[in-house]
Order: sequence, then structure tokens, then C-alpha cells
Amino acid sequence: MRLRTGIAATVLALVGTLVAGAPAYAAPAKFTNCAAMHRSYRAGVAKSKHTADHAKPAKIKAPKVSSALYAANKRLDRDHDGVACEVSA
Repeated sequence: MRLRTGIAATVLALVGTLVAGAPAYAAPAKFTNCAAMHRSYRAGVAKSKHTADHAKPAKIKAPKVSSALYAANKRLDRDHDGVACEVSA
């Protein structure tokens, strides 16, 4: 009986450590302008794969696809095509 109690206590302690040590959800970065965004994402940020494929000019690197990052920086999408701070040809 003591062995089961000891094992149960050890398992609960490990589970508590894992749950307490889990990282919190990080909010997507908000950039002040396109120059700041281009330091991290050279071709901008698209809200979907479809948008990235259709907004991308020829011979330009595809933008990063992230709906959360796009939503946080939607104000930087001046032409409202679904890609914030895209690089034009």
C-alpha cells in the first residue's frame, strides 16, 4: 500500500511540474511599420496559402503564411489583398 501511495505521489508531482512549467501562449508580434516587419519577414505576411500564391509577384520569395500574424498586423495591408507588407516587383 505504501508503494502505491509513493508512486501516486511521484506521478502527481511530475504532472504538476509539467503543467506548471508549460510555456504560456505567445501573442503574435505586432510591427510598427513594414520596414520593421521586413527585418523578420522579408516578403511580408499572408493570411493564407491561397492568398500568398496569388499575390506573389514573379521571381519574388513567397510571403510567410500565418493567419494570426496577419491579423495582428492587418493595418499594414494597405491594398487589402490579404498580404501585409508584400514586396512588389
